[in-house]
Amino acid sequence: MTTPMQCVFTPAQIDARVRDLAGQIERDCRGAPIVLLVVLKGAILFAADLLRRIEGDVLIDFFVVSSYAADGVASGEVQVLHAPRTDLTGRHVVLVDEVVDTGRTVATLLERYVTGRGAISVRVCALLDKSAARVVPVTIDYVGFEAPDRWLVGYGMDNDGFGRNLPGIFAMAIADSNNEGTN
Repeated sequence: MTTPMQCVFTPAQIDARVRDLAGQIERDCRGAPIVLLVVLKGAILFAADLLRRIEGDVLIDFFVVSSYAADGVASGEVQVLHAPRTDLTGRHVVLVDEVVDTGRTVATLLERYVTGRGAISVRVCALLDKSAARVVPVTIDYVGFEAPDRWLVGYGMDNDGFGRNLPGIFAMAIADSNNEGTN
């Protein structure tokens, strides 16, 4: 990417925080298997690192969602393109997302696909919380970092498909008016 960027979180900061979150999840979810329900594509790197650091029985499954129209502008509507098929009965469920901003995605997924499916517990884990952008109230049980209300790339997050592979998290220096304030 050639767009100027400002580092918000370094790889070392992210690694340390993911280790802490994994430890918290492990302590809270003792006694039954854990199911990580991961929101793709952005949470893939976060979820992979989290998965590797949780000891015990852990299953992983995926949501593919979109809340953006073809022109890249947030539509405000959550479209679920793929939903997990893992049985949640008798398991601890952790919905994993890279960033919770408006809260619409988390609220929709919990309501339509998670709550009432027999899980022992249901929790939400987000690497980044953009609470300044919240429209729908949601509880995030495990938060990596409070994030600025800026367009972020790296560690799974992208700008028009690029930047997911960056090891840190960066704020785009020049805001795109279509993408400002969300991820």
